[in-house]
Amino acid sequence: MQNNIWYIAVKKCGPGTKDDFDWEKYKNWSKLHHLTEVVSLDSILCPPVIERDNDNDWDHLVKEDYMIDFYTNLDYLKKKLNDKEGYSLLAVVREPDHSDRQPRLHGFELLGFELVDREMSISALTNCGGFDETFMPNELNQYGLIDNRDKAFDVRTRLIQNNPVERHADCWVFEIWRAKN
Repeated sequence: MQNNIWYIAVKKCGPGTKDDFDWEKYKNWSKLHHLTEVVSLDSILCPPVIERDNDNDWDHLVKEDYMIDFYTNLDYLKKKLNDKEGYSLLAVVREPDHSDRQPRLHGFELLGFELVDREMSISALTNCGGFDETFMPNELNQYGLIDNRDKAFDVRTRLIQNNPVERHADCWVFEIWRAKN
């Protein structure tokens, strides 16, 4: 089964990128002292920069599993971004399998793998205060992502096993690519 590539533009999260966001306080709270920025699908840390217009956008939106801020058409999304700044343009693959691995997505670079709760609101990696029984902060890369696909799926499995009643532990795994320009 081939997974679809979907697109989203999210607000950057890092030092000096958000009004009233204290980057140092965040790094201390999260214990993620080595991050240079957060690249995430977490709607609190990195909210979408495009306000969805269901009447005009409907034919270009992913319409499943709380994915209503994701676009299926990159060119359409780029047109909506012409006056925006301070964002990351991401290409994502949900639940990527080995056969779907793109050796290279033209114009994008692979940053890693994200674990987001099934409601598409909170990252289990960067916005839950840590799950030390499952993974340690230093296992995440400089963006707050896991570098290896198989490790991401392993962490997801152990998150559910170790935290069966924590709703943010039941996650999707996303492969995250960022536009180079």
